[in-house]
Amino acid sequence: MTEAFPKIRDALALQRRLSTVAAELAVRERLAREQRWLDEARTLLDERTNGADELLARAAALPEGEELRTELLAEAKLRWIDAAQTFHATVTRTFGPRAPVVEALFPHADFEILRRKGFDDYHDAVLRFLATAYVERTLAEEERVHAHRDALVAASERLQQLREPQPAEDDAALRREVDDVAAPLDLVLRQVRHLAEAALLPAPDLLERAALEPQGRRRTARRASTRAG
Repeated sequence: MTEAFPKIRDALALQRRLSTVAAELAVRERLAREQRWLDEARTLLDERTNGADELLARAAALPEGEELRTELLAEAKLRWIDAAQTFHATVTRTFGPRAPVVEALFPHADFEILRRKGFDDYHDAVLRFLATAYVERTLAEEERVHAHRDALVAASERLQQLREPQPAEDDAALRREVDDVAAPLDLVLRQVRHLAEAALLPAPDLLERAALEPQGRRRTARRASTRAG
């Protein structure tokens, strides 16, 4: 069971990386065929990982899921910080950097420091300010901020789910569900990596950022590079 967790997480991480590089590949000239290959790779991966993120969040409540829960919590905090930074930028562009709503919402704008300390207090403060009548009324007037506000709220809900995981009604059934998702991933990930590599070969910078090698191999390569240096 514990071997299934990193396999699914590796697939989800690859899914996010491919989504990022696909957006950049789409604007490059004379790569329409490669874009189709990358779309095919992403579709294949999406089909096999649909709902897997939520499944891992539920599996974190299993007795053997403590390490998984710790990893998911750390990841969820980083996603929240990214969402807060994007939301802050949108609110600032919309209302102005010195607008009262900016000062009312965000205790400060040093998001990098939140990766090291002070996250919980900052997170709770932003959610508290977000729920005030003044902030709700002000944000309601500008539709362009709504999507980023909703993304921030969703990131907070994910954090709450991981902080207080609900026990499964049937642990055995949940384990089978995890195994069913993980079982075909060895083959699927090999197929996806080959398709994505073919698509990204004309764009070496994107190929590097896609990090197509399995995580274990990437770690081995980094250690070899370190020793060689």
